[in-house]
Amino acid sequence: MKKTASQKYATKKRGLAKKADKLLQILVVKLNPTCICCGDPSSVAHHFIYKSQSNYLRYSLKNCVPLCFKCHYLIHHSKSSELSGLITLRKGKDWFNELILEKNKLVKTNLSFYEEKIKTLEKL
Repeated sequence: MKKTASQKYATKKRGLAKKADKLLQILVVKLNPTCICCGDPSSVAHHFIYKSQSNYLRYSLKNCVPLCFKCHYLIHHSKSSELSGLITLRKGKDWFNELILEKNKLVKTNLSFYEEKIKTLEKL
């Protein structure tokens, strides 16, 4: 069955988002080689404000926290907010408040949005 124009658009958009996500992960780990929680080598760029909660902050370096796999797993699978509190303590109250203010800003996530994010991340 042949894809419709909207299906082709959605497929292209998902591909661009995936590329931008990968570039962001690589960049954050490169710039921050140590887990902010435990000091082990970082391996993941954790979105403090989850991607599902803010497209505006999705590719913001200030929203990405370098974590090792263990700490990242604990943040997502533990009932405790201890590590999130530790991150906030280490990054600071001003950092946290700025993220909260920016969390609800709206952006149009069309192809040009992702293309621009990829272009910006490739330059860094």
